[in-house]
Amino acid sequence: MIPRSSSIRTRLLRRLLLPLTLLLLFDGWVAYRAALDAVNTAYDRSLLASVLAISEHTVLEGGGIIVDLPFVALALLETDFQDRVYYQVIGERVQYITGYPDFPAPRSGLPP
Repeated sequence: MIPRSSSIRTRLLRRLLLPLTLLLLFDGWVAYRAALDAVNTAYDRSLLASVLAISEHTVLEGGGIIVDLPFVALALLETDFQDRVYYQVIGERVQYITGYPDFPAPRSGLPP
């Protein structure tokens, strides 16, 4: 019988296959996390733009708060022409001003 010897190429492939696979999986996970963070940041910024647009059209008049909800505030929230946008504007003491009144009250974390 002739002894079976593997080539250098085969031995290198066997030694490098596992580390390269682990490196590829780790790199995929890092890329996924980076993409997820970028998407969340972009979505948070669009929500903030809507809030700022609503706040610019909110006035105190005659002892009450009046909100003239601009179209741009709702348009910034939509991601598709068939989306439905639900919103609620509340005052400092969690009193309802406009929007959908049946939203649950926010938990803690609102500024006093």
